[in-house]
Amino acid sequence: MALKELPHPERDPGLDPGEQSKDAQRLSSAPLNELLSLLRAAGLLIALAAVGGCGAVDPYATLARAPQPGQPSGQRVGICYNGLRSSTAQVQAEAQRECAADTLAQPVDTDWYMQMCPLLLPARATFVCTAKK
Repeated sequence: MALKELPHPERDPGLDPGEQSKDAQRLSSAPLNELLSLLRAAGLLIALAAVGGCGAVDPYATLARAPQPGQPSGQRVGICYNGLRSSTAQVQAEAQRECAADTLAQPVDTDWYMQMCPLLLPARATFVCTAKK
């Protein structure tokens, strides 16, 4: 099927020099309109995910960092958290929940390697569960 050939905007009778026909205007702005629609949709999805995922930024347990020289031995607990949204008490409480009842979660390390924690919770605190005194 042959495509309808549009008149050249500057050769279209009835147009002033430099003026484009309605078909030429519509065709030249179509890709831009599609791109803007996609950007609006993406922005809306990001905003909904940010608002809807507010509970997803609570501290939670993960793998602890390997022992470093000079750190105490014992069960190690890792906690992913967001330093801007999570308090020290929240992180400590989550670590204490992971330790046995007769032990105390002692902080020994913090890192920001993003292999274990997601972008919204970029910090990882490592605790060692030590016997209560």
